Amino acid sequence: MTEYSSKKALDILGIDLRDGRSRILRAIVSTQDEKGVGTTFDAMRTKLLEETGGKEIARPLIYRYLKFLEGDGLIVVDRSSAPNQYITNLPVLSRGIEAIRVQHVTKLKENQKSLLATHETVSTLTPSWLARDLIETLLGTRFESGSRSTQGINEIQDLIGSEIYSRAREGDVIRATLDWNFRTKSYEEKNRNIGIALFSKKVLMKFILHNPDYVNQDLLRDRIQEYKRLKSIPEIGKYAESRVTFKTTKTYQAVSLNREGVVLVVSDDPYTAVWIPRSVNSKLVDEIVDRFDEDFDGSTDLVDAELFS
Repeated sequence: MTEYSSKKALDILGIDLRDGRSRILRAIVSTQDEKGVGTTFDAMRTKLLEETGGKEIARPLIYRYLKFLEGDGLIVVDRSSAPNQYITNLPVLSRGIEAIRVQHVTKLKENQKSLLATHETVSTLTPSWLARDLIETLLGTRFESGSRSTQGINEIQDLIGSEIYSRAREGDVIRATLDWNFRTKSYEEKNRNIGIALFSKKVLMKFILHNPDYVNQDLLRDRIQEYKRLKSIPEIGKYAESRVTFKTTKTYQAVSLNREGVVLVVSDDPYTAVWIPRSVNSKLVDEIVDRFDEDFDGSTDLVDAELFS
């Protein structure tokens, strides 16, 4: 190891060659007997005076540094006879540095876990959720927005995120028909992260797919596998229910939050959706939720349906 890398490694371990502890350590090394016999406090203090040009270091401060060095395992103190002997050598330093290294590695691993958890949290944040939470925190009440519409798959996903997902709290139920949402894989990872975040909040999500023969089959296979994976994780899997029905009657393509409001897909050329809060049309909201529940109760779990058996 080069001199530069050695200094860098020691610095990483918290051994600063410029601080008071290193000055004391240097004084011990330079004054102890070559045969390994330690040095005394007075001999060490005399050496420090030489190095500082006669500027005295307070005795309590020297004792404090000695205590730190002994605690780190970088010196050994022989108290069997007076005066005490302060000893350090290659084996002592090696054991001390190894103990410090192990402690440092353990701390780094703990920090790494914390950083990974923070990274996962930050990566899955949805700005619209945070914006709504901020408004509700400032107002001290639930924030209600008026009806609005949007066009485009991505824009509809964002509308669902801001009006449905961001409102969801523990115990809430999200109902979603999936037929319209089988056109692209571009949102798969984001949807997966959103789902996990909602399941972690103990939000029940109920999905239903009508006429599976008419959707992207590769995407359907992927979602079935993802659903199986989620159901295998008890703490979050119990909040996901995905079903399929072969009913040919027309149904609403919508995502709802309890009976508070729905994002209703009203066209697929171009894709257009509208957010309808209960305050705007409570009758339509109830009708959409009731129709969903009727279809859901008569449907089959996505895994049990064995679509690709």
